[in-house]
Amino acid sequence: MSFVVVATTLRIGLVVALVSLAGGAADPHPHAVDPVALDGCRAPDEPGCASCCVDTDGGRCRYQIGDEDWTLYDVDPWYNGVAFVDGACPDDCPRCARCSARDEHLLATLAPRPDCACDGLEPGVDPCYTPDSCACYCHSLASLTAMCPAEPLG
Repeated sequence: MSFVVVATTLRIGLVVALVSLAGGAADPHPHAVDPVALDGCRAPDEPGCASCCVDTDGGRCRYQIGDEDWTLYDVDPWYNGVAFVDGACPDDCPRCARCSARDEHLLATLAPRPDCACDGLEPGVDPCYTPDSCACYCHSLASLTAMCPAEPLG
């Protein structure tokens, strides 16, 4: 079994933080996350969740990995590494939640941008090349709400 490290940092978190700062004081979004999206490991400091797995559509296993000692940083623990392995995830690997604790926090604190009309906005190749742009804001909002969908009504 060989690992291919794809990323050691997830850029969207930094981008969302920058967008939040650029947009002024963060007003929490009234967004109750669907409990189904919260099932599984949400952060590497949860018991048994130092790493977790997700089966991808391409028949590979995506491992999400967090640092082992979060006391070195002044941030909440999050999965800051990703590796892929061919084939299905092993049964003994804990499953990752669709909505990580970090993603839920970023979504809740993402400052509203009434100046950005996200409907139909084409993100382009790298929407966050300019972190305070509407393209970056809309891309971040769409990505976070896809990972942390709202709880169904009814």
